[in-house]
Amino acid sequence: MPSTCTITKCKYTSYAICDCCQQNICHIHLKEHQNLLISQLNPFVNQINILANQINTIEIENIIGIARKTLEEWRLDCYKKIDKFVEEKCYQLTQYMNIKIDKQREYIDQIRLKLTKLISEQEVTRQYIDSLKYKINTLEKEINKIKQTSFDIQIKSFITNDNLIRIKESNPYQFDLSLLSPICKTINCSKKNWAALATNEKYLLIYQESYLCLIDREFTIIKKTLWSFGEIWDMFWSSALERFFVINEKNVFLIDEDKMSIESIQKITTKHKWCCGTCSDKSLFLATYRRGSSIVEFNLLPSIEFVKQWKPSDTCSKDEGIHDMIYNDEKLFLIIENQLEKTVRVELRSSKILDCLWSLQLDSADNQKVQIRCCIFNYDEWIAVYHDLSRLIHITKDGKLKASSTYTPAPHFASTFGLNLFVIATSNSINLHKIQL
Repeated sequence: MPSTCTITKCKYTSYAICDCCQQNICHIHLKEHQNLLISQLNPFVNQINILANQINTIEIENIIGIARKTLEEWRLDCYKKIDKFVEEKCYQLTQYMNIKIDKQREYIDQIRLKLTKLISEQEVTRQYIDSLKYKINTLEKEINKIKQTSFDIQIKSFITNDNLIRIKESNPYQFDLSLLSPICKTINCSKKNWAALATNEKYLLIYQESYLCLIDREFTIIKKTLWSFGEIWDMFWSSALERFFVINEKNVFLIDEDKMSIESIQKITTKHKWCCGTCSDKSLFLATYRRGSSIVEFNLLPSIEFVKQWKPSDTCSKDEGIHDMIYNDEKLFLIIENQLEKTVRVELRSSKILDCLWSLQLDSADNQKVQIRCCIFNYDEWIAVYHDLSRLIHITKDGKLKASSTYTPAPHFASTFGLNLFVIATSNSINLHKIQL
């Protein structure tokens, strides 16, 4: 016998089992339930339209911008290497020809000297005449040979393949300071070394035993030059000038990585005592020493010229000092200490008007002379190197504390070195770690 609809007060005969409620219901309630299910599709339509709009408005260039910049920098670096290599080969050609020509010049001078002597002494024999004639004929033949010189240039084709450049998606948020890889290479410092360090894509610049040393990614010293200008407060690379800046208390120097030459910048006044600095593509920023720090901006090109100076309270209070600063993407990351209140904080500021974008308070150390520096990490994050607490502090781009890890011996400087290397300096060693993303 057919059963009735299970809906309360419904007297109609059941028609089917509803897929929604798994009850025997009549055809009227079955249609109602079906309409109810269909109505739940409408929000999905709106949601999928929103997602479709999001996917259609994604700016691919913004996502791949940093990666493309890396590839472009590699391309330009290759061009420079090729240009330099070709210049060296052209120089070799010139030197080769100069040697040949100089040899003939010497031969000419010898003949000319002999002629002058014979004419002066008025003693000439047929043997002298024949000898001179032979030498001059030989010289003429050699000069003609030089004029007809040609070169067979054998050039191997530059072969590229996919393994030359490998592209994979990275996830910097997976990096954990507590999982920092063991030291893979180290440079020992025989004396306590508190000098800064600096890197570009190819080299690490350090101070060691009275020398500035240029080190490659194999941690091998490839060049060095004597440093006789006193204690070094900071070092950093300028991509615009393709030079390293080195700062001591009263002077600023440029270091040429090719020649390892040291140039003092005379246009930067010595009335300030400098503690740290950083560069954008257009500007040099220098911070003055300790309490009531100022920040002074200079143009880099076409020459280094003063632009402006920010004084307390634009930079910090009169009782505060800037320990370090790093430029990135039109922003300045500052480490500021208040000695009276014994507090330390980091701030992200606009590099144009110095307004504060965010601030983060750090733990304080019970020390009258706090040692804390910083470096950029993962393009837009930061590592604070807190010597007094023997810690590395990882800070996100929006000013959140991501991680904090103990490092022994106590670190005093750190820097990324290319895409996957991390350099940490202690008072007795400089250590190289691999970054596993």
